[in-house]
Amino acid sequence: MNNHLRRVLLLLCLCLSHPAHAADRVFSLGVIDEIYSQKLGEKRTLNIYLPDDYNPNDAARYPVIYLLDGSAQEDFVHIAGLIQYQTLPWIARMPKSILVGIANVDRKRDFTSPTRFPKDKQGYPSSGGSASFIAFIESELLQ
Repeated sequence: MNNHLRRVLLLLCLCLSHPAHAADRVFSLGVIDEIYSQKLGEKRTLNIYLPDDYNPNDAARYPVIYLLDGSAQEDFVHIAGLIQYQTLPWIARMPKSILVGIANVDRKRDFTSPTRFPKDKQGYPSSGGSASFIAFIESELLQ
């Protein structure tokens, strides 16, 4: 093995064995909360983005945006970023807002109405729960 290759391997071993200091820093875009839904009979994860100056003890009020497909693996990160950008003081295209992302559990169930077509029932056996999902939003989440 030539000398150059030994140095590269040694450097690689040192880099992989040394803990990264970047792990000490946290990047946070919001908070994660859970709510148990009686209407759905399950826990739902809520991802919540709050404006930088949000203070629960303050009298300030903010519009709230409810986001379907709102998990971190879905659209929450993108929409939170758009809200952050649009509310920057030099952009100011929308008011500072709170974003509540509703994470999916069963999208086909929650976003579809009941069907009477056997082919639909066969292809999407869990479909047809939109009324319960809407009831969850109206009577449990918005309360």
